[in-house]
Amino acid sequence: MANSQDAYYLSLLALAERFRTQEPANIKACLQCLQAVLHVRPTPKVEGRTHLQLANMLIQYTHNSQLARDHLEQAWNLSMNIAGFDDVRFEAACELAKLYEQSGGSSHAKALLRRATELSRQNVYWHCRLIFQTAVGGIFYLVFA
Repeated sequence: MANSQDAYYLSLLALAERFRTQEPANIKACLQCLQAVLHVRPTPKVEGRTHLQLANMLIQYTHNSQLARDHLEQAWNLSMNIAGFDDVRFEAACELAKLYEQSGGSSHAKALLRRATELSRQNVYWHCRLIFQTAVGGIFYLVFA
């Protein structure tokens, strides 16, 4: 049986999804629910995934790229300490590299993509996706030179 922390977490996620999918979507309330998840002291996996969800929502629905970047950096850092957390780790890396590029931080983007590509060698999907993103971003030769 789920403890009260799990119940809070699941309830907040369900509420966030409800706000996101209603017509019209209530993005502010959705973001508030996701933020509230972080105040419940979730497990590192839940915290990392929530930071990633918050960042994706901020990127898609707001112009607050700095806050999105902060959440992506937290998701990336948390994922580094959790074995088998590839989806969060590499999606955060992909999105974070895009934000770095958009804000003129191509050296940060290159370093991040280089590190993520090294870590993804055992995961064919993410390895190929990261290489492709690097190539499309026009920095392929700079990263792998």
